[in-house]
Amino acid sequence: MALGHPTNKDSDTYESQQFGPASPNAAGYLSQPPMWVVSNIVAWWTQYKDFTYHPHVHNGLDVAGPAGHPLRALERGTVRNVGWRFNGGGLVIEVEIRPGTHYTFNHCSGFPENLGEGDIVQKGQVIAYIGSTGVATGNHCHVSMDIDERGADYITRRLVWNPKLFMADGPYANDPRIRPELPPVELPDTSAEDPDLPILENISIPGDTGRLFSVKKGVVLRTGPGPNYPQHWKTTGPIKYTLLGFSPGGWVAASNPNSPTGIFFVPPVH
Repeated sequence: MALGHPTNKDSDTYESQQFGPASPNAAGYLSQPPMWVVSNIVAWWTQYKDFTYHPHVHNGLDVAGPAGHPLRALERGTVRNVGWRFNGGGLVIEVEIRPGTHYTFNHCSGFPENLGEGDIVQKGQVIAYIGSTGVATGNHCHVSMDIDERGADYITRRLVWNPKLFMADGPYANDPRIRPELPPVELPDTSAEDPDLPILENISIPGDTGRLFSVKKGVVLRTGPGPNYPQHWKTTGPIKYTLLGFSPGGWVAASNPNSPTGIFFVPPVH
């Protein structure tokens, strides 16, 4: 599922500056830090293999509009930071889609009342308002997209991506790195044999295959339906699973890093 647009491309807003190497004539050029970049896709602040050096790079998407215009969440996630930043961003809100993937709105004029760190926001929800706080030449929102990447040298770096690549019609619109984690699911106790459990049939793979979801502590799981799959275990803590697909009867096929495919009886968690 592609990221949304911060203003839904309303007629009274427009994209005033794109991501990529900045022209010396661009607004705020001197305040933009030097970076090593790969074309108009991704940026990094220090020298890195195969990165091309540019004196200054605009590391986000600018969307201009009237002060106070609502800004909407690009995707479901958890608010990790909301308030003032002294890096020129002014009033900023940062949302974590999943561990290692964040998007940030900069230069905001304010936020909805009672919105704070730790809150869950839904895609399309108003989470901020266009402004010109911090280092800004006019009312706009600077949208940045950060993704932690582990390189071949086993070092994890936070790279700054062009957010438009993950929006509708972008080449990474269906990238698994922007899929939010599903909330913990309520699984029934399947430790007792139940003759009414459905027989697993062909798995139907939905569009959100690859999403993460978690199972809370103390839930009894089983490897599959019927007497051919007698193994059961109880979770000792929250466990993250990757969704593989659903069966017509409601079984969920999933896997986690520590075990092979597991199949659980649970109402579909779309």
